[in-house]
Amino acid sequence: MSTWTSMTVAEQALLRRAMQKHQLAGMVQYYGAALRWAGDSEAPPPRSYSRAEARELVPRLAEAALGLVERELLDVRQASGPWPAPSDPVLSRRELHGVLTDPDQWIPTEPSPDRIWLSVPEAVDARFRADAFPAPRSGGFPPAEERTAVEEELLVCTYEVSGWLTGPYGVLRSPEAEWSLEERLAWVEPQVAPLVQWVDKGWIEVCYVSDPKKGHMVIPAGEVLATLADPAVWHEDEDWGAGVTCCFTDAGLGAWRA
Repeated sequence: MSTWTSMTVAEQALLRRAMQKHQLAGMVQYYGAALRWAGDSEAPPPRSYSRAEARELVPRLAEAALGLVERELLDVRQASGPWPAPSDPVLSRRELHGVLTDPDQWIPTEPSPDRIWLSVPEAVDARFRADAFPAPRSGGFPPAEERTAVEEELLVCTYEVSGWLTGPYGVLRSPEAEWSLEERLAWVEPQVAPLVQWVDKGWIEVCYVSDPKKGHMVIPAGEVLATLADPAVWHEDEDWGAGVTCCFTDAGLGAWRA
């Protein structure tokens, strides 16, 4: 019988995504983050994988996914709409191998109308969710009724897949480029003080995307304030997809659900 601690990081990453009913596309980048958050020796540098690096990892993840399906821990479905539905068909064994060994399904070059989704049976979710997203011993994020307006805005931004801190769609108010560094730091600090604490706890990861085609760089907790005080990262005149964004780590999702 499988236990959570006996699984590889790849298997755990696939099941965590599947518990959230997530697309197969983009899974490789999440796997890299999962390795980093787990402190694994094979963790990538604090950045996203290049396309070549990501493609090299597909066979490893495909093997892990096929093994989980074989043990009836993972379902792989094809959805014709933008979101999965219970009626979406589970891929047959023959279809499954072809899909999971195709790098373009994990790292798409363009959006596909037929999306591949990961999910788990209800019994698997009930069995592993507490292990996958454990609540921190010291308590999680402030409860809704106790959050400040700043905390609420930062958490909503983090929870949203398309949430941005900077730019025309960001939740933060930008400093003026002509201000001194001290003025810019003083402007940004009250807006991100809770975020810096959460990043330091390992609950949220903040990333800078200079160009959507080039991936992202992870910003350490100690550099978040200085980075956001730099006018160069705001991209206020750019299209959506460049600037500073954030997401929950696996530990952060446990803290969020606590």
